[in-house]
Amino acid sequence: KISEMIKNEGARLILAPFLGSILMLNYVVMRTANNIMKSFFFSFINSFMIEFIGYINEEKKQKFHISYTVLYLLMCLIITTSAFFFQIIAPTLFGFWTKNSIPFDNILFASMTITFLIMVFYYPGVMILKGKNLYKQDFIISIITSLIFIMISIFLIDRFNLRGVGFSLIIIEIISCILIFYTVNYWLK
Repeated sequence: KISEMIKNEGARLILAPFLGSILMLNYVVMRTANNIMKSFFFSFINSFMIEFIGYINEEKKQKFHISYTVLYLLMCLIITTSAFFFQIIAPTLFGFWTKNSIPFDNILFASMTITFLIMVFYYPGVMILKGKNLYKQDFIISIITSLIFIMISIFLIDRFNLRGVGFSLIIIEIISCILIFYTVNYWLK
């Protein structure tokens, strides 16, 4: 997906001229720590993917609603709780991991955690997009969000430095959430 590539790898290319090597290193290390939560989430959620998509394509509405509800319940109980506790222990783990050579930015890491939790919220919508094979709509959403991310990032980096990247990630995830739910709602009618 283009927007994921831009948010993850492309952000580094966009940030490099604005931040310099020290802040870039800080961003990359913070993002890596945040990706630990994403890895946990995707290993958990991918086990439900086949069954979930099967219910969508077979149009078994009751099983779909039950699995959708269970999926959200599990995400709220397990993923959100894990993200909360990881937020608490992250500064200590980060200091140990980097041998206190890179300063931990609580606000940047919190914004990355918020970004992750927003993504967790709309991920069932992404699963519906994949299940219904709505690749054209997914591509359009990716292009729109990628362009908006680049523009917002440039503006917010100028105002808030490295934290501006975190703020722009939050904004773009909210926009992605709205566009994905709008598209999914249209196609599920």
